[in-house]
Amino acid sequence: MSTVTQPAVNPGGASFARHLVVDRAHGGLVASAIDYPVGWQAESNLTWNLEQMSAPWTASGRAFNPRGHEAIDLFNCDSFCHLQPDCGFYWPGQSLLGQYYLAPLTAAQAISGWIIPRYRKKQRDFRVVAAPRSLPDLPQRFGIPLNGQAADGAVARVEYTLDGVPVEEELYCITSANQVPYQGPMGTTIQTNWMLTRPVAIRAARGGLDGMRDTFLRIIRSIRVNPAWVELHDQILREIKVRFDRSIQMGYSQIQAAGEMSRAISANNDAMLAGFERTRASQRMADARHGESRRSTADSFDDYIRGVVTVEDPYWGESQQDGNYSYHWTDGTGGYRPSNDPNFDPNLTSSGSWSLMRPKP
Repeated sequence: MSTVTQPAVNPGGASFARHLVVDRAHGGLVASAIDYPVGWQAESNLTWNLEQMSAPWTASGRAFNPRGHEAIDLFNCDSFCHLQPDCGFYWPGQSLLGQYYLAPLTAAQAISGWIIPRYRKKQRDFRVVAAPRSLPDLPQRFGIPLNGQAADGAVARVEYTLDGVPVEEELYCITSANQVPYQGPMGTTIQTNWMLTRPVAIRAARGGLDGMRDTFLRIIRSIRVNPAWVELHDQILREIKVRFDRSIQMGYSQIQAAGEMSRAISANNDAMLAGFERTRASQRMADARHGESRRSTADSFDDYIRGVVTVEDPYWGESQQDGNYSYHWTDGTGGYRPSNDPNFDPNLTSSGSWSLMRPKP
């Protein structure tokens, strides 16, 4: 597995640059993008393994200050499954076609029992200074739409020594779950699928973390996923499911050996694909209700990548302005004034008639 490092794009003279996460296995398609401070470095890694049918891709990334110890680590969103009744066929932590077999954990339990042992326990002088605690509003803080799905958030604070320097770090995690029932020869089997959403660590030299929290929060909230990559992802999952179901029907011994798990995974994939399609259908219906005047999610992602915002221009219909600013004014003759001050009004200080342009929905 190689690390993919993309150069900063579209700094726009602002204090943040933009890192593109690319899918090398599919022609370098941009999968997502994230902002990070100018002067820092960013790297990411997205890989596919189609043999891991239930979780065929992994992605991780980090941004860090090469002249200090400030850094943010974005860990892979690991996926888990568990069966009830549990007949003892699998052991905790066993990898099953890309998912790990593990009973559902709260977000706080996942930090203690999965993230810390997996990523941090071996750090020199490691210690937990604040045990994991629940943060019910963490999805909202991170800007993650839940679409009605229940989720649990948590945070823990740790310290360790890095390159001889004491550092402090906060570990965040969100967990969510769904259940897939399966009726088989042994009766009803319930497969619980759950995953880590946006597991992340933010770090600074001891005493400096609190002052960096707003910067780290902006990085996390800036994450955007390319709708074109989501379509590719869904298509690959459909193809995997067809291949998987065909393998079961042909009676391959390695698939048959999975027994109940094979069928439960198939039912799980059905449920996942149905969920993806419901999301796509909801978006299509919303676009249709707003007619052609509404920009698509693909258009919005394209704007984000290029660092612009499309606004409703009262004179030209629409125009694209610098995305580093929240407010954009026009005088109708080709003159534009951007600002991040909500009280700014060029009519008070400049000649001409200025109108505020609103972002296009």
